[in-house]
Amino acid sequence: MNLSQEDIKLLEKNKIIPEGCPLAQVEFFAKVCEKKKLDPFVRQIHMVERKEKRGEQWIKSYTIQAGIDGMRAIAQRNAKIVSYKRWVEKREDDLYGCCEIITEDRGLYKDELPFNEYKQTKSDGTLNSFWKKFPQTMIKKCAEESVLRMMTPEDLSGVYGDDEMLQADEDTKAIPVNPPTQIEALKESIPEPTEKINWSKLIKSCEAIKELNAIWVRMSEKEQEEHRETFNKIRLNIKDATKKETK
Repeated sequence: MNLSQEDIKLLEKNKIIPEGCPLAQVEFFAKVCEKKKLDPFVRQIHMVERKEKRGEQWIKSYTIQAGIDGMRAIAQRNAKIVSYKRWVEKREDDLYGCCEIITEDRGLYKDELPFNEYKQTKSDGTLNSFWKKFPQTMIKKCAEESVLRMMTPEDLSGVYGDDEMLQADEDTKAIPVNPPTQIEALKESIPEPTEKINWSKLIKSCEAIKELNAIWVRMSEKEQEEHRETFNKIRLNIKDATKKETK
């Protein structure tokens, strides 16, 4: 993947890569995108800058992370998935996120994660906005991310999940400078992957680029190819409408 200066500015503006990132890091990011066949422009993969205090100095580091949709795309390409299921269960005093994926070539993969062990909190100990507003969605996402990594560890090597790094940040006290934008709230209205979805209707109903991207990354490569013309047309219409509003 070759990124032009215009591409880099666009990725910086949308917080896909940190602003002012060294060119060597950007080129490495582009190589990983190409190797993993993930598209940063639809938020399948992104790079996060972190600052960690060591002694009296703040040290910068860069991590390449895949959103849940990027991890799904890798898994769907490299495993023959037969069924895909996510759900939550209330047990005693905790909520569990569960995910089960059955593959034709690799067998059954399943994990169950307790909410209280994986929840993300603010400095005062209260839940952050997304975990407070969408607790079931977030814990199901963590369980799915765990199962996808178990299922395709080699294919996901070198790329970290967003929730994995949030856990690591809490342990190391590192500070993400450009944390990835959460789009799980937009996906709440989109059916689970196992259901029959009218993608064309969903795409045509979009009124914002962010909403359109949230739908696009849920589609398989075959579905994206089938609906690419409609997606590009609606995307262009939204951009034109936005330009007119800003004039």
